[in-house]
Amino acid sequence: MTVPSAGGNPHRQLNSTEVKRLNRGWRRATGARLALLLDSVAQPFNVGSIVRSAAAFGAGRLWLCGNTAALSHPSVGKTALGTDRFLVAEQEPSPVAAAKAAAAMGLRVVAVELAAGALPLHEAPLDGDVCLAIGNEDHGCSAALLAVADAVAYIPQPSRVGSLNVAVAAAIAMAEARRREWAFSDIPFAGHGELTLCTRTAGILAAVNVTVPFLDFPRPIAFAHRGGAAHGPENSMTAFGHAVKLGYSYLETDARATSDGKLMAFHDRTLDRVTDATGPIGARKYADLASIRVAGTEPIPLIEELLGNWPDIRFNIDLKDEAGISLLPEVLRRTGAWDRVCVTSFSGARLRTFRGLVDRPVCMAVSPACVAAMRCTLRLATPGRCAQVPGRITTSGFIRRAQSRGLAVHVWTINDRAEMARLLDLGVDGIMTDETEALRDVLAERGQWPTSPRPSSGGKPSPQTPLAQPDR
Repeated sequence: MTVPSAGGNPHRQLNSTEVKRLNRGWRRATGARLALLLDSVAQPFNVGSIVRSAAAFGAGRLWLCGNTAALSHPSVGKTALGTDRFLVAEQEPSPVAAAKAAAAMGLRVVAVELAAGALPLHEAPLDGDVCLAIGNEDHGCSAALLAVADAVAYIPQPSRVGSLNVAVAAAIAMAEARRREWAFSDIPFAGHGELTLCTRTAGILAAVNVTVPFLDFPRPIAFAHRGGAAHGPENSMTAFGHAVKLGYSYLETDARATSDGKLMAFHDRTLDRVTDATGPIGARKYADLASIRVAGTEPIPLIEELLGNWPDIRFNIDLKDEAGISLLPEVLRRTGAWDRVCVTSFSGARLRTFRGLVDRPVCMAVSPACVAAMRCTLRLATPGRCAQVPGRITTSGFIRRAQSRGLAVHVWTINDRAEMARLLDLGVDGIMTDETEALRDVLAERGQWPTSPRPSSGGKPSPQTPLAQPDR
């Protein structure tokens, strides 16, 4: 973001109003969650400094573990200067318990430590929702914490100094996590009273105006969220098959990678909630998943299996992890499914990476930062064809702004009939639901349930693609 010059001085200091406006623009364009876990950071001034940096970078939660100095300590307050009011702080003696709590909230735990096997910070998985773990001034992160962290990163430094101060290291790590979300994304540039978004390359701008077949079906589009999870185990062949029998032409699913490079239709990072197994799905080989069942009865399907099983159905695919990004283009090549998928993610970085790997147009949703900008009435270029948003932010103004930029508005996850009707009255272009029968009935009552044949996919399943029975 830049601020216009005044009085002939292009580099004058900003006044307080301009600083507030500048920070507000970045804040509104920031969608990823950021949290901190302090593992026995004992010096009060370090804790206060970390708290102040965390507030500045928009972190929302702070776990104080071990013998970390309390926020009530006078020296912590002297350094934090009251910024602790912007954080939800939780005292948790065990850093392992805090890491598990962060993971349960959907945060990736990345420990910042000079440890064997650690990645340099610029290569660490800091995209999306992250909890940064910072260790003691002398001993660093405990071995128990490092064992449960999703990743470990270190900050490269070319000097002979042994290590950075922990408060400085925390600030650098937070800045890098935010930079991942902002770099090359739809971030506003500030002016007096109006913010305008720009993109980095002509290639992105050109992609905005490419027509994609995925959206050529009569609107509003009905999406079966995770196959229609109200009528079968989520992301299962049974749920998808039920939706197809109801007449759904659009199915929504999630994609996560196994440790040996297979792309599975699975939502959570871990197997615990919906299967009879535990632990991260990304730590398992494909063969290990063969005996695992969703809701005790359903195998976890491959994304390739879904595309091959229903070659005339369109799939909205949410990329849930970094490992799956490079796998999806190969799946689309093998199945010829380029024109019948829309790729989305809560991580703008994942979307950018995927876009750089494909050599032909694919329907994509815009990034969370782009959605945030539209909510703030910012002008922007949009490297995507649809805005997929929760119902709580879907107003008539948002719909109008998105559609004026050529974006279809798809709303998730709407299971209440009255809310479906309200959104349809507002003019949304699509609704994602677990209650597939209810949405079908609402659209039918309004004369908006499609009676014409399903759209042609233009793609054929690969001979290697297993064709499963929908009712299995």
